[in-house]
Amino acid sequence: EETGLPVIVDFYSDSCGPCRMMAPIFQKVAKQYLDKAVFVKIDTNAQYELSGRYQVRSLPTFSYFLGGKKAHQAVGGIGEQGLQRDVDSMVRQAEAENVILSLENLRSFYQEQDAAKEDGDIV
Repeated sequence: EETGLPVIVDFYSDSCGPCRMMAPIFQKVAKQYLDKAVFVKIDTNAQYELSGRYQVRSLPTFSYFLGGKKAHQAVGGIGEQGLQRDVDSMVRQAEAENVILSLENLRSFYQEQDAAKEDGDIV
């Protein structure tokens, strides 16, 4: 299902030290962006085919998807600031690309800018 929200994927393994270090950070950042992004964790041992498809070579790997396409990837223990910076960038980009203009806002705009336009002209 498409949401228009960016998807942030954490490819990890339970045996990976940096992955265990990043796990609570990933969870914390996910809570901060609850309605602005989708966060997913993928265990590379259980989902090795998926890991191969997205060319995961090191752990942890953070893949950022926007509009169904990979937009960015970061590898290793990038820390809270690095993760937050990347997520914030994806959220801002998604918000800029997914601007929804309601009919009510459009009518309001035309009332201010071109009062000669009638409601029937605005669809």
